[in-house]
Amino acid sequence: MQAQTAPRAPQHQPPPCLVHALFSRLHHQCTSSLSAQEAKQRQLSLPPVRVRARRKRNDSADSADSGYFKEQDAVSSLKRRSGVSTPLMMGSPRVGQAVKPVLGTATDVAHEILFTGQPVLNSVPVPGLGAAAHILLEIWDALQLVDTNRLQCIRLTERCADILLSVREEVKEAGDQVDEGLQVPIAKLTEFHAVQSFLLKQVHRPFLKRYLKRDEIQAQIRTCHVGLTEALGMLGLSIQIRTLKSVQEAERGRREDQRVLMEILKGGAEGEEIGLVEMADLPPRPDIPIHPIHYETGIDQFDVFIAGSGPIGALFARQLVDNGHNVVMVEIGDQDTRVPGAHKKNEIEYQKDIDRFVHVIQGALATVSIPVGSSVMPALDPSAWRPKDPGQQIISNGRNPFQEQYNNLGAQAVTRGVGGMTTHWTCATPEFLKRDAQGTVFERPVIFDSTADDDAEWKLLYNAARSIIGTSATEYMHSIRHSIVLKTLKESYPDRNVQSLPLACHRLAEDSPYVQWHAADNIYVIAAGAVATPQILANSGFGGTREQIKNNEPQRIPNLGRYITEQPMAFCQIILHQSLVDNVKNLDDKPQWWADAVTAHLKENPNDPVPIPPQDGEPQVTIPASYERPWHTQIHRDAFSYGEAGPLVDSRVVVDLRFFGRQLGVPDNRMIFENTLKDAYGMPQPTFVYEPTTQFANECSDMMRDMTDVAHKLGGYLPGSNPQFMTPGLALHLAGTTRLGRGSVEDEFNSSVADYNSQVWGFNNIYVGGNGLIPTAFGANPTLTSMCFAIRAAYKIHQDLSAQRLTPPDPATPLTRTPEDWVAWTNDPTDPNFPDHKRLRAPHRRV
Repeated sequence: MQAQTAPRAPQHQPPPCLVHALFSRLHHQCTSSLSAQEAKQRQLSLPPVRVRARRKRNDSADSADSGYFKEQDAVSSLKRRSGVSTPLMMGSPRVGQAVKPVLGTATDVAHEILFTGQPVLNSVPVPGLGAAAHILLEIWDALQLVDTNRLQCIRLTERCADILLSVREEVKEAGDQVDEGLQVPIAKLTEFHAVQSFLLKQVHRPFLKRYLKRDEIQAQIRTCHVGLTEALGMLGLSIQIRTLKSVQEAERGRREDQRVLMEILKGGAEGEEIGLVEMADLPPRPDIPIHPIHYETGIDQFDVFIAGSGPIGALFARQLVDNGHNVVMVEIGDQDTRVPGAHKKNEIEYQKDIDRFVHVIQGALATVSIPVGSSVMPALDPSAWRPKDPGQQIISNGRNPFQEQYNNLGAQAVTRGVGGMTTHWTCATPEFLKRDAQGTVFERPVIFDSTADDDAEWKLLYNAARSIIGTSATEYMHSIRHSIVLKTLKESYPDRNVQSLPLACHRLAEDSPYVQWHAADNIYVIAAGAVATPQILANSGFGGTREQIKNNEPQRIPNLGRYITEQPMAFCQIILHQSLVDNVKNLDDKPQWWADAVTAHLKENPNDPVPIPPQDGEPQVTIPASYERPWHTQIHRDAFSYGEAGPLVDSRVVVDLRFFGRQLGVPDNRMIFENTLKDAYGMPQPTFVYEPTTQFANECSDMMRDMTDVAHKLGGYLPGSNPQFMTPGLALHLAGTTRLGRGSVEDEFNSSVADYNSQVWGFNNIYVGGNGLIPTAFGANPTLTSMCFAIRAAYKIHQDLSAQRLTPPDPATPLTRTPEDWVAWTNDPTDPNFPDHKRLRAPHRRV
């Protein structure tokens, strides 16, 4: 499913023209067509930050205005940029003006909203034009369900309305007597049928067909325009002139709308109430031209804008689209997989040889900030180019002269592409360790002071998130290697609840050697990371830039990029003990599936020194975090950007151990965005200022001892992979850059970016998402917890959109629980939106 293309039932009540900038990654892609001067304005990528100017409610307002705020989208609305001056879900004035005098009071009640507030012409219906008017109404109905090429479809509809209205006016002046000269042209208005047929085909075509036949669709649109032009050409000159005047009048109306918006920007009209930021805080800026994306996609109005393409943005999109809202999602990177956002490890070649996937991950990751040394090369050919100033440093591909070596997160990297990190993630989905009985917070953030309310909220959110991402702990139960590691550790640590690692995956068939790894493909598209979200906000002038920090300038989001947390990671690899491998062939105490697999393997491969079948599943084991040992453990075999076993050892006897520790978020640990240095995508280059805190230093040391103890239970170290702490940032679990906080807790409010609805403090239409929201020190994989925040945030957005009123976060207002019915679809197999991951790929018929 694609959020842009989800059908939407017809509705005639106008939702607010909203844009929620959710975890943006795409400033460069979305504004690449703007001038350098415009790009320097403090805009929020695409769409820009928008000031919501509401007229105060007037009890004496006429009925057409009741229940609906006249809202102006200051700065720039994409709807207005596209030239559409009326909300798409409202009745079009031009359609109403064209149809009303033709059909008169016989108009179907279902279309009454089309004419609300329109001047009623004192005329009688015109039978000769009735058929064309009815077709126009059907065209309008079809338009409500069109979700791609929408701008071009609106143009077709408006042309039909203009032609019909012009003919009607000409006939009216002739005394409602249609002479012979107009009979043929009026009959030619059946060309409206071609437009109607085209729109209906657009509604019923699946997304994939629309995508594959996009060139054909554009040709059909051109054909429709040619047909309307021919119909107009058969009309008299006076009607053609009248049609031209109608178009010009509509254009003047649009320009007047834009003029009013700019006046609001420059100071606000009398009686206006500014609902987002003070006008004085916004610099004057020119009107921004329509972006080419509108011409290319037809998308011109939407309720929610999301930038990025991982499971978090995808979850936002799925919930909002399923609840009837228009969503636009964008990604700066390319689509690398056949199914958008799919996990690259689903390719059979990588499931047969997991070490080959290491290079795929390495190719997908781009290091964020690389300290730059001297560019002098003493052995360089004298004729080769060299900098005139030997002190000049190379600044391409993440090289950052502002970055110090000692306080860098040297291995922190990002992935730019459809699906984001989920195209190569390990799919581990553990829960965070909750606060203890004394109230000490270990990993899981506290949303509600009441322990009962907090536990109930997290239980609801975690259950929903597990279902959405497809978490399972049973997919490796018929793996010999997994069983060896699990049994050995359970016997060694009977009191530590050793268990299978929860993973977002499923077997493609019973006893199949292959699994389907879940990613963003099963929940639409898009999300952003802990680096990109504050980066785009900094680029929009909200804070976090070196110039603002150096000059002590006030910042709209003062905590942007501060309080970052990172996970110290201990790593080693072992080769299983000889006794554990030899015991594989002892079938007396083994289950039948084990005996069958080993017997078949030895029969087919009598010379194989390893009795484990080549396609036996990897071990996937964890020892859950506890209050005594609050670190996350992964005892498994998987591909990362490091840890390739190499050609001298059989991967079947190798086990990886990765233990992840905690680090406290402090204000001095932060990202600074450079005003004078851009990255490869035109964004301000991030510079890390990070040093490990002392609070959990001893805890990390204990974690390393625990890992080595577990390793000794399983085998001996693989040469070159002895126990070691890895380069900071390598866990790729950076957090805290847009941290959440409770408004009722002063310390949290003063150190956070957004509330626990993921809504940025002080703004009514900006939300953030992703791992950067997590404010606590944690060791576990954060994906499942970040999804929980997206569930809460999407519900808040849905409430605002449904109420047609945007509300900023209020620190004094208590947070509310997420209703159970909001996530009921996640655990109801009879619900059409139930996340059945096995539908995405047909099960294997045989193994």
